[in-house]
Amino acid sequence: MASAEILDAPVPVRLTGEAYATAVRQGARRLKEELIRKTLEDADSWARAVATQWDEEHPGVPQRRGITEEEFNRYQDRVRTEDYEWVVPYFERHLEPDPVQFDAVILLLGQIEAKFGGDAQTSGGWTGSSSALGRINDVRGEMVHWAGEFRTNFINSFVTPLESTLPNHRELVRLAGDQMKLTRLIYMRRREAVLKLLDQAIRATQAVTSKSSVDATLKWGTIIMVVVGTVIGAFNPGVALLTTGVLLEVGGTVGQGLLPDRPDEEKLPLGAPTASEVAINVATALGQISSEFAEAERQAANALFTLTRAVEGERMRGGTPGTNPFIVPAPAITTATRAQIIEDLHPAR
Repeated sequence: MASAEILDAPVPVRLTGEAYATAVRQGARRLKEELIRKTLEDADSWARAVATQWDEEHPGVPQRRGITEEEFNRYQDRVRTEDYEWVVPYFERHLEPDPVQFDAVILLLGQIEAKFGGDAQTSGGWTGSSSALGRINDVRGEMVHWAGEFRTNFINSFVTPLESTLPNHRELVRLAGDQMKLTRLIYMRRREAVLKLLDQAIRATQAVTSKSSVDATLKWGTIIMVVVGTVIGAFNPGVALLTTGVLLEVGGTVGQGLLPDRPDEEKLPLGAPTASEVAINVATALGQISSEFAEAERQAANALFTLTRAVEGERMRGGTPGTNPFIVPAPAITTATRAQIIEDLHPAR
């Protein structure tokens, strides 16, 4: 799948709104129940739980061969009501934001881009535009019927810059839209990662048994799309923003899919000999999701800031003729007196 197709792909229903929230909460509750069940039913898991609780209650005191019935019941109750209470809240931290929230601004930017119509060219020309904006191209031809300094100034200082300024505005809107689509994709990947982790964590917990070795295939490796940055091209009159682009890096290839897998050697283990060790591995994997996507968010924010800063820098240069790709200075005729217009603008002979 091409990068443009991935950026424009709608958010899958399962990753939106209540459908996603329900899947996360149900999956997290099921994982919690499986962790509790395995801790109580699996001999090695229960022995580890007892050892952990004993050490907390009797620091520095070696565990005796057995525990009292009162301790046994208290330890079981703690497993059921305390040890895994963190599971659901930890996964609920990944409920927001909903990638669909970006659709409104993406749609608006698309509508603004469409209003410009046409396509920008590397020469700064403007072709295939709507009939209204196409009039910009017609003015130059119509001015051939006039002569004088105001006619020359009008073409050179207004019409020509305007022909490249409008494409620049269009490309700027397009770029902002792509950056928002890229940010939306970050959260789509995050939600996909959370659901995938839940599924694999449940499998890893169910695989815990004192009668077999750890399932080494149960590993976790998120892989995310990284916003490398927004590359701002030279803003020169007559040069459209075609040199401006959003760079994507998705494990090397955008086309690998919504959540391509990491090489096996880069994955974290999920499988473990006991339920409590599986829980620790799941918590570590959740931390990996949080840290990786926090970095993706930071780079996405930096990319938007870079774009804003570049445009703001150009805007601060004002309407100086020949220097600003977004602002066209008013032609000299707008401030001329009637006498000056009569003298310096007249029909061509």
